[in-house]
Amino acid sequence: MKSTDVLNEASKRLLEAAFGTRWGEAWVCWSGSSEGWTGKWVKDLEPGDLPDDRDCYFCPSLLKASRRTNDMVERVMVMVIDDVGTKIDREEFEMFAPEASYWIESSPGNFQVGYFIKGGMTVEAYRKLRARMKANPIWGKADGIDPVHLFRLPQGINTKVSAAGWNAKVAS
Repeated sequence: MKSTDVLNEASKRLLEAAFGTRWGEAWVCWSGSSEGWTGKWVKDLEPGDLPDDRDCYFCPSLLKASRRTNDMVERVMVMVIDDVGTKIDREEFEMFAPEASYWIESSPGNFQVGYFIKGGMTVEAYRKLRARMKANPIWGKADGIDPVHLFRLPQGINTKVSAAGWNAKVAS
């Protein structure tokens, strides 16, 4: 079994589109191990990793080392607007936002909307962009604005009490 066989097809497509030829270097993690959270590069995944009954996430940035901190970011590859449909009105968002690369329904009626950044961007440029966005009355309400924030893969379940085992899935 190859390390990438641990990913479902939707997660593979998302990571391949986001990270291009370097998608094996995407950082993924999941909850539920005896240590709490486990994280690995896609290329190092083993059978049993990213279990279907746990929260499964990815980092939107390529990392220089296996430490998910801002100083370890090589390039930010995906910008995600979180909480569309709950904190951010979906209709207003769709009216003004550019067409997204993907939508993941992370819990009923709540979406993470992703934009692939071709070639990526520096942490400094990303932070400046997100700071400008924060002033916007619509997408300025988004959480998870740092370059190493974790976002859901379309795999596994949402274990938050409010989501009650919701299967995260690609919505468009």
